[in-house]
Amino acid sequence: MNNSLPSLNALRAFEAVARHLHYPTAAEELNVSPAAVKQLIGKLESAVGVKLIARKGRGLALTRTGSASLQDLSSAMSLINSSVLKMREQRNLKRLIVSVEASLATAWLVPKLQEFRMLYPEIAVLIDSSQEIVDLARSDVDVAIRYGVDSDNSLITQ
Repeated sequence: MNNSLPSLNALRAFEAVARHLHYPTAAEELNVSPAAVKQLIGKLESAVGVKLIARKGRGLALTRTGSASLQDLSSAMSLINSSVLKMREQRNLKRLIVSVEASLATAWLVPKLQEFRMLYPEIAVLIDSSQEIVDLARSDVDVAIRYGVDSDNSLITQ
């Protein structure tokens, strides 16, 4: 017995047919032909070893197994769709993390952000107001602004 998952396309086809109980409507939703949907349903039924959809007069009906699996499968498809939407939203989001001492952020950086946002609305600026010297190679911070003198009176710039 094969315990691998059936193809995602076959699962999508079943979920669409199960919701609509109509091959052409499911095919239109999936942008494939009704024959392709029927073929995917057949492959899914072969893979799981049980009939999921039956002819009922001129229409379709879910078998007991098909009906029992529909809610979980619909929830799973909804989660997958939600995840893909989040991925697509993230592709256009750019983020700039600036590490700067609070006093410099308040006095100089924050007043300049409105103009920056107008010029670059696709970039979200996050301010990390910290006293810590940042290791840019090992952190998520993109740029750090520091100026001062350390304990041995040498100039610090970052």
